[in-house]
Amino acid sequence: MNYAYIEDNKVERVGELPKSYENMSNFYLMGDEIIKEHGFLPVEYTDKVELNLDQYYGSVEYVIETDKVVASHPVITRTVDEVKTWMIDLGKEIAENGLQKKYPLLYIILGLSGKLGTAYKTSVEASITKWIGLYNTFVGEVNACTTKLQLLTVWNKYPSLQKEAI
Repeated sequence: MNYAYIEDNKVERVGELPKSYENMSNFYLMGDEIIKEHGFLPVEYTDKVELNLDQYYGSVEYVIETDKVVASHPVITRTVDEVKTWMIDLGKEIAENGLQKKYPLLYIILGLSGKLGTAYKTSVEASITKWIGLYNTFVGEVNACTTKLQLLTVWNKYPSLQKEAI
């Protein structure tokens, strides 16, 4: 269980109780009242809610109560432009990861392409062209959107993004 150390009515740090504290051995085994007297309260985490495409979790926020600290992550809603940027960045990352997974030695292969068979080189180049074309199509569709509903429609056309984003 995590505890918050409270000083001046602010959460200073969160983590496990120290084994010793202010010349007290086995501090973490002390009773709740003693632990509380020294500024530590147990942390209770709220459940995260399911997010929509245009939402993300903000930094953790703490609410100090008399017997505990409640930690939660606020849900922040992105603007249309922020969703576009996020989708394009995610698409680029997935395209790059897809190439790296399929061709982990891609740059070495291309560097040594003179020593490899023409058919293999052509296969690699065709795959790269396909990935780049798919990514460019995706970016074009995202950039053409002016509403979150349009962005959601584009998002649903690319199920591989949904798997990677989770």
